[in-house]
Amino acid sequence: MLFFIFKSFNKALFFVTGLEKPSVTDQCTSTTELHLSSKIKFANIPQDFLDRCLTKRMFTIPTVFRRKICMKIDTPRELLWDDYRLLAEKIGLGNDVILWLGQQSNKTELILQKFDAQEDPSVRRFKEILELMGRNDVVAVIEDWLLFEWNKQTANSSVV
Repeated sequence: MLFFIFKSFNKALFFVTGLEKPSVTDQCTSTTELHLSSKIKFANIPQDFLDRCLTKRMFTIPTVFRRKICMKIDTPRELLWDDYRLLAEKIGLGNDVILWLGQQSNKTELILQKFDAQEDPSVRRFKEILELMGRNDVVAVIEDWLLFEWNKQTANSSVV
């Protein structure tokens, strides 16, 4: 309810002052050239390509995307506890290991190492775990990686 009141107040403020909220446009300032074109959507990627990528191991994801994943999951979320602690629990790590992880600086990277040693260390399984956790922000990073791979694939095929 507080959000609704704030949102209504925000609209009223813009109305009274005559200012309008600027529309949000693409303002990427990426220097790594990993920004994705708004022309290609995740839903437009062929399923066979997605299946091929999702069967890969987590460590095949380029470091720039893995770092984003780790940064998001390493950040403590005290209210929901859907951070590295829940991820560690979901992949089967015990409470002692989870407490130990809390003292480490690279928690998710260590969890990914444990995940990689499991029977099915695929990106698909990791993505499913994140979806169960409700971490759509991290799933979006995986989808960005898939878009990046698809863009590389289509760029390479159009050059040949």
